[in-house]
Amino acid sequence: MKCLKCHAEIDETSKFCTVCGTKVPDWKKLKALTIKLAGIAVIIIVALIAVVSNVNGPDKVIKKYVRAIETSNGKLMYKVYAPEYNEYLIGPGSFYSDKDELIDDYTEECKDNYEELLGNNTKPQKIKYEIIKKEKLDKDELHDLNACLEDQLDFKRNSASAAYNVTFICYMPGSDDVYTLEKRYTYDELDDNQKKIVDGVFEEYSKWTSVHDSGKTILCSNVTFFYEDGKLIFATYYNCEPSSPAMLSKIFEVGEDGTLSSHTYDVIDVNNRKRVAMAKAASGLPFSKDDSTEKKKNTLSDAYYKAIQNK
Repeated sequence: MKCLKCHAEIDETSKFCTVCGTKVPDWKKLKALTIKLAGIAVIIIVALIAVVSNVNGPDKVIKKYVRAIETSNGKLMYKVYAPEYNEYLIGPGSFYSDKDELIDDYTEECKDNYEELLGNNTKPQKIKYEIIKKEKLDKDELHDLNACLEDQLDFKRNSASAAYNVTFICYMPGSDDVYTLEKRYTYDELDDNQKKIVDGVFEEYSKWTSVHDSGKTILCSNVTFFYEDGKLIFATYYNCEPSSPAMLSKIFEVGEDGTLSSHTYDVIDVNNRKRVAMAKAASGLPFSKDDSTEKKKNTLSDAYYKAIQNK
């Protein structure tokens, strides 16, 4: 999905945009047809499909969505999304100047997705798809969804008469590429030097286990590693109340033995690198003090190894 401010591609689970740092709405409730791409030969799609009319049930929406990608048809993709959502994106002060510009963007999105699916195929292929799971939201979940649609996307009150959590796959027969679920790395898979880093960070747990804000102790909820100017950075996020405007995180430089030291930014941070770092922390792997030591170390190991891969 895209950030509503800078339009950068961001993961649907992100709390903040990792490019500009803008807070992301609660897409778990709002992701009406927000697509999560994962892989090349096969795309697994998790979507919340809200029924805002009698003609857009889940099966029809998915069929139309796949057809739009297959034909790079931005106009058809425009019809996949709820009219209220498209209207929200268009107009003065919004993200697109007019309908044509939005359709052009949908067309490019369709082309990109088709190329992802095409993989190593040299000839155009028809897209196959299969619905794996379809679950209808209960009354309370539907109420929450409608409240979010109304408050954050200007939908009319109780626009959705029903909604479904749907998981389906898209693929092209004959591609040499193979889809695999995102691998989770464990502590045991690291080499000795990498384990030294994770052990060091974990031993300094007291430095990042919590923060204090407005008289409250807020526990670490997300962790991540990344490289900045060649330095390994460890960042943690502390999940505030939904109504709080605060964005609480800690950012450390990691030594060769895993020791942590504070990482600072210039007072005039023209590139907003601190805010971006905080956004990365907020989008990091979930972390809980109630997890076992083994699980905590596996989470740190997974985050660290992925930072190495993305270096």
